[in-house]
Order: sequence, then C-alpha cells, then structure tokens
Amino acid sequence: MKKPYLFILLFTLLSAVGLTWLISANANSSSLPFFSDKQAQSEEEKKKQLAFQAEWRKVESERKAMMDSIQTNHVAPQVKEYQNHNIDLAQIAARYEQGVIQQQRGERVYVFVTLDMPKETLQRLAKDVRRLDGALVIRGFYEGSLKKTYAKIGELGLSDGNVQINPEAFHKYKIALAPSFVVVKKLGANESLDMEGCALPEDYIKIAGDVSLRYALEKMLSAVTDSKDKQIVQQQLGRLS
Repeated sequence: MKKPYLFILLFTLLSAVGLTWLISANANSSSLPFFSDKQAQSEEEKKKQLAFQAEWRKVESERKAMMDSIQTNHVAPQVKEYQNHNIDLAQIAARYEQGVIQQQRGERVYVFVTLDMPKETLQRLAKDVRRLDGALVIRGFYEGSLKKTYAKIGELGLSDGNVQINPEAFHKYKIALAPSFVVVKKLGANESLDMEGCALPEDYIKIAGDVSLRYALEKMLSAVTDSKDKQIVQQQLGRLS
C-alpha cells in the first residue's frame, strides 16, 4: 500500500489559512454548495450560484480523476494551515493519523457557524472545538469569494483553527441556525441517510444557540436518555476539561 504523504500534501495545498475545502464525491445539483455562505434569494444570485455550481462540478471531476489514480484505503486528512515555504510533513502526517483514528471510532464534533458572527465568539468556539479534534463548518464562500473567505478567516484570527466549507453537512444535519452544535455518532460508511440525503436522527445529537461548546455539550448530556449517547457526550466533555 502506498504511503499517504502525497495524498496528504495534495490536500495541504488546498488547505491554506486553516481552511479545508470538502468536495463530495456524490455531489448533485441539489446538494452542490452555495456560492456564498448565505442562501441565494434574487434571480441574479441564483444565476451566480448556478455558475458556481458548474465550476464546482468541473473541480469535482478533476478531483475524482486525481483520486482514482491514487490507490489507497486511507480517509482524507483534515489538515491545518502551514506556510507554503515551511510545510512540516511530519506534523501533517501526525494530524492525518489522528484523523484516521477518529474516523475509525466514528465520532466527530462539528460547530456550524457563519463568518458574520462576532470575532470573540468564533475564536472561542474554534479553540474549544479544536481540543476535540472537531471543526467549525461554514456553508460556502464569504461574500461569494474564496479570496475574501481566506482574508476573513485571517482577519478573525481563525487561521489555526479547523474551518471547513461543507454545504452538504448543513443539509445532512438539517442546520437552520448558527451556531449549531452537532455530535456525530457515526461517520462515513457507518452513517445512514434517509431518502433526502439527511442523517438519521439516531446517528447524531444536535443543539442550537448562542452558547459555548461546553454549555452545549452539558445540555446534550442532560437531554439524552440512551446510556451510550451519554457516554459519548461525557467523553467529549472530559476532553474539554
């Protein structure tokens, strides 16, 4: 089996300023990302969105062709920002292996946000979710621009955080408010979806509100009744201590 370092490096180059760009291998017209982190409303915005989706399909096609040429059973790594002139492959590999272990365990914490939220709130959430090896998730590009997204993340001081663009996750976990906190109990092949491509309620725990990650987990702990669910949430709380 080939070493994953080439695979890791390719994703690193797509992961500037702490931003991980997630592209679904099963993307279709209904699940493709919005051209910004706000849903299109006007006809002009919808046209821009369609153009963005067309470009996304092109990128996805090229990505799939590249991935098909790499024979590996490893999952895609989630890597943070590294200066292009000073990429530390050892650190990236360590983070990759950590992601593999987490994927095998089948649990993950996501905090769904928008980049218009207060800077202090985003920084606090980024710091806490990183301690759980989780991620901040935004719907799409800030003001419809990848460049502006990078700039905004830097302005907010989130370059060291794990920030993902993942519109599919907003749909999958039925996110209507930000911030929303989701503890996913099953990931990847272990995860089941309904006919609309949404995760089954029993596969995740969700709460929304302008609160800290710790408070959200504490509310989840008091709300769940299943002993295994309580154990999962309690473990995440313990990692925040």
